[in-house]
Amino acid sequence: MKPILYFNDKNGDSLNFGSDMKIIGYEYERNTISEKRFQESMCVFKKDIGKYRSMPLSPAWRSPHDNAFMDFREGYWLITKLIHLYDVLIEDGRFKQPFIIRNNILSGGHGRTLIGYRYFPYLVHEYITHDVKYGIGGEELVQEYVNLIGCEDDFEKECVVSLCPFEEKWQIVSVNFVTKEYLSERLKKPVIRQLDPFLEDVCACRDWHGIKSKVKSAKLNTDEDYMQLLDEIVLCRE
Repeated sequence: MKPILYFNDKNGDSLNFGSDMKIIGYEYERNTISEKRFQESMCVFKKDIGKYRSMPLSPAWRSPHDNAFMDFREGYWLITKLIHLYDVLIEDGRFKQPFIIRNNILSGGHGRTLIGYRYFPYLVHEYITHDVKYGIGGEELVQEYVNLIGCEDDFEKECVVSLCPFEEKWQIVSVNFVTKEYLSERLKKPVIRQLDPFLEDVCACRDWHGIKSKVKSAKLNTDEDYMQLLDEIVLCRE
């Protein structure tokens, strides 16, 4: 496998993995999506919808181009990603990234949880729980993580690992296998956030044009109302 390239998940800065860098240990498991994780994700979905409905004129929601993911920490891509996550499960039957759990709370994969629980409840997914109780190590933990989630063809590509600083240690956030061409073009852009090829590619303004009127006009009093809105976003495309 090619050498691993490291980036700070908070700001997208390139990292040199030194001997003083400590990686938080983790536990890997496979499981279906629980009601508890779904409810956590519902809270995030409601929050994202609420932000647009309370601030529809915010630049993060009105950006006229497809670089909103790069330009804003939050924006319409939080919602437009859902239709593409649905397509991923239809086409591939699995998500490429594991769900992330820290402090017994889902910290990565809320959109995937919504889609998986709502439309494919029988599917088994990969979960990674990060906790110092599983130990603290070095680059060997990163290599093990990469081997856990990578497929045979992935190892011919560039391996990009995003790390998040946490209490003077580092947590693995994501592993992406990308082409050399993608990486070259991505690094030509101002780097202000983490690398996420999936969101950069699919969270387009054209999707938002077909969704925002549904979000704005929806009557949202109950959880079932929010699920009906999710169905409108994912299944009733224009």
